[in-house]
Amino acid sequence: MGSGNERLAHHHNWNDAASVMNTVEVEVGTILQVIDVQGMHMKVAPAEPDTAVGRLLVAKHASPGMDTVSAPDALGIALPWMLFFGLDTRKARKFDAVFLGPEGRPTLRRSGNARMVGHVVVVGPATTVENGEPDCGAVLLDPNLPG
Repeated sequence: MGSGNERLAHHHNWNDAASVMNTVEVEVGTILQVIDVQGMHMKVAPAEPDTAVGRLLVAKHASPGMDTVSAPDALGIALPWMLFFGLDTRKARKFDAVFLGPEGRPTLRRSGNARMVGHVVVVGPATTVENGEPDCGAVLLDPNLPG
């Protein structure tokens, strides 16, 4: 058994991936809410802590939004869950809750009735490396957790 700092070869679920139309530019790990339909695609926007309802998704990668590019170029991929390395978890403990923050950003601090969207898996600094790097923090984003 490993130390827990090994990285998964597949840190997201392609089986349930969806092609979505972003209303605004999004970053990797942004929690998204479906707000409309655009042709054959769900139209999504970053979820907000006070108004998020229903099934939420996670942005697989950074992508532009319809506010800056034409509709076909605003397509992105959204996932039901993802192992995310872009949150500094050094002030957290393993299994601490992660909450929905402003503009769909995951955060360790709960604000009001913000929804739980995941938990800390590895304590460490954030990284922008897609598959993580040794000793970086990791969070399992699963915005449809019960409760």
